[in-house]
This record gives sequence, C-alpha cells and structure tokens, in this order.
Amino acid sequence: MKKIIKGGNVVFENEVKKADILINDEKIEAIYSPGSCEEEGEIIDASGMYVFPGTIDPHSHLDNHVPLDQATLLDSKRQAIGGLTTMVPFIKLFGSFKEELPNVKQIMEENSLIDFGFSCFLFSKQQFAEVEDVVRDFGVTSFKFIFDKQDIVHLWYPIEKENCLTLDKGDFYYILKRLREISPKLVLCVHCEDPDIFRRIESDVKEQSGPEDALKLSTYDKVRPGFCETVTMADTMYINHVLDGNVYMVHTANGDSVKMYETLSKEFPSNYTMETCPQYLTFSVEDAKCGVLGKVNPPIHHDSDREALWKGILDGTVKCIGTDNVPAYMEHKQPKGNDLWTTALGFGTPGLILPTLITYGYFERNIPLWRLAQVSSTNVAKKFNLETKGQIKPGFDADFAIVDLDWERTITKDLFGCSDYSIYEGITYKGWPRYTISRGEIIQKNGEITAKPGRGKYLFRKI
Repeated sequence: MKKIIKGGNVVFENEVKKADILINDEKIEAIYSPGSCEEEGEIIDASGMYVFPGTIDPHSHLDNHVPLDQATLLDSKRQAIGGLTTMVPFIKLFGSFKEELPNVKQIMEENSLIDFGFSCFLFSKQQFAEVEDVVRDFGVTSFKFIFDKQDIVHLWYPIEKENCLTLDKGDFYYILKRLREISPKLVLCVHCEDPDIFRRIESDVKEQSGPEDALKLSTYDKVRPGFCETVTMADTMYINHVLDGNVYMVHTANGDSVKMYETLSKEFPSNYTMETCPQYLTFSVEDAKCGVLGKVNPPIHHDSDREALWKGILDGTVKCIGTDNVPAYMEHKQPKGNDLWTTALGFGTPGLILPTLITYGYFERNIPLWRLAQVSSTNVAKKFNLETKGQIKPGFDADFAIVDLDWERTITKDLFGCSDYSIYEGITYKGWPRYTISRGEIIQKNGEITAKPGRGKYLFRKI
C-alpha cells in the first residue's frame, strides 16, 4: 500500500517548503505541491511538523565494550527514536577482513532496526593488503586511520607487532595513495591528534597533578590540548592535496582546527570533509556537569571551541556530524571508580544528532533547518557513497524523520540506549521526531518502536 506524507514542511537540501510526499514501497515516488496528490494510500499527517531526510550516523563504535549483537539491537532502536535511519559504524577487526567481515555482517543483519554499512579500521599489514578485495566483495568504501595509536597498535589490540601498521605519516601517505589508485570514491577517515606531542605533555601533566586533578575533566584538556589535533589536521589536509585523495576528519573538537581547515582549503583545495560530534557542540570544560565521565579522545575543550564549531556548521565549513557513540556500562567506563586516569574513553550518544542540532543550532543560534539536514544526512550520504540516502527526491529511499519542533524530552534512563549511564542525563532537548520512517516503513512513532529488529539492510556501496 502506498503512503502519503501530507501537510508537512519538507526540509530539502537548500530550502524548506510545504509539500506532500508519495511513497511507493521503499522509495519516494513523487513530490507534490500541498493538496495536489490524487493517489490513494495510507495518510501520515505531518501538519505543523518538519519532514527531514532520515539521519545518517557515520561514526560509532558498537564493538568496543559490549557484544556486537547486543549493542546493535539496543542502540539501533535508540537511534531510531532520534530520527536515525542509517548508520555506518567503525568495526574493529584484528585478523583477516575476508574471514571476519561475513560474521559482522550477519550479526548486524540479525539485530539492526535500521540500514547499515560499516567502515573498517586499518591496523595490520594483512588488512591493508586486503583492501581492494574488501571493496569489491563487501562494498566497503570507507576505512579508518588513527594517528594516536602510532607505534603502539600491538599494545592495544591482539595483533603481532611485526604485522602491525606503524600508523605514522609514512603509513598515512601510502595507504591514502593506494586507496586513490583503487578509486577516488574510497574514503579514509582520520583521527587527527599528534602522539609525539600529547604523549610528552601527558607525562608532564600526570607528574605535576595532584589527587584533586584526577576528578576534573579540565585536566584531560591539558593532557591533549587542542593544537595536537590542529597540527595533525594540517598535515592530513596537505598530504591529501598532494595525492588528490579523499579524507574525512572525524570528531573535530578544536576551534583552531576549523580555522586551519578554512585556510588550507582555500590555498590547497582537495576532497576533504570535517566532522564534529554532539559532545563538542554541547559541553565545554567550563560547562561540563558530566565530570570525568566525559573523557574522550579528542577531549572536550573550551567554550570558544564549541562556538567555533557551531559557526563552522552555520557557514558550511563543518559539513557532517557523527555521534562517536560507544555503548558501554559503568563497569566498563569506570572499573576503578571516579578517577580520570582509569576512566575509559568514550560514552553512549545514540539518537542525539537531530535533537542536538535543533535545540542548540536552530533554537539557540538560528541555523537554518536545511543546513542542519545537510550536516545530519545529505553531506554524509554523498561522502560515504550512500547513493539512495540523504535527500528527499524521487527515486531515493523513503527515509524520514518527521519532527515536532515543540516536543521537549529530557534524557532519562529509557533514552540511554545500550548503557546504564549517560553524560547527557538530565538535559532537555527540544525538537524530536514523532515518526521515523525507514524505506517506507514506520519504525518509530511518538517515541515507541513500531518495527522489529533485524529489518535493517546491509548497504553494499559501489564505486
């Protein structure tokens, strides 16, 4: 049966205007001026609401602490409550991609409520050698490079040292070069922080710190100051310019990084994209009631950094947002109590992309809704080769978040996702989806899940 979304304010790529949307099976069949659709079908009344393209999360870590099946099951539901219809998590594998990816795909197919692809960390020489096979056989078009694990992969993960990538600038150059040779559509996602700098600083800060400093999130800002990110971002952008590569700089946290991006993109144009995350748009060390539970890499920085990121979203410099969602329980996060040095990195942020952008971006900073749709969906789909996602156009997947801008919800335990704590607990967000629609199916209505997990499709991305 066809469906018709009627009476809504539709958030297109560059404007918002009233329109009716005809859905046929899983696709958008047509878009009509209000009241002109003569087709018959199930009516979804969107009067007074705003119809966004379904949100896409290109950045999460479902397999860090919790079993992948449990994290996918619980967090895909929580993501859908926030209007998310597609996710592309980073997957940590320590052996052969060709041997391990089929199992990952099966687990997520059996448990995900929403559509998904995945990006693969590059840790080993064996994995690097398998990149072309993975692109061809699994439709993986995005990979992850982490500068902050330079020379220490074997200390973090079960990979023999001789097989580990060094993850220095030399590795970055040759990996990016190889991806570019295979296809300009392949994306290298880069964690920008300079280990030569922050390891020395961390040693000094720890030596000079007292017991009270271990209770302050601001101490971690001193361990990894923002310029560690900016320095590495500059290197990343220039090397990408030299190679004509395609990089995606994840979880930007520092205001000077935005300025560096603006400067280098003018002088050395290339295919690069900057992402930020809800935690950097919400918190600062001057205003972080979450305390050391907010420990994450890169760290949460200052008010000025937060404002620079919001300005970057407004002017189009910061083009994407991802959650950096890490499902975990307190036993994983703080196994030895409330101490900065033993607190694990990351935290859950499922389903908070749209509420964050609307609450703090639209209502507090007057950022247009169409810009927020670009950041949360359209730009992400284009960067990650999600050809039928991210836009409200005929022929695209019928993925929508129908938002009631006046609906306020406070983050309580029922909105934590796969976790028993949240650094966002107690925060009230304004602007939540009354409906989340994935490929024409209503999967969430008024905060309640209405579809069964396991319906999410694996997205084989073509180059």
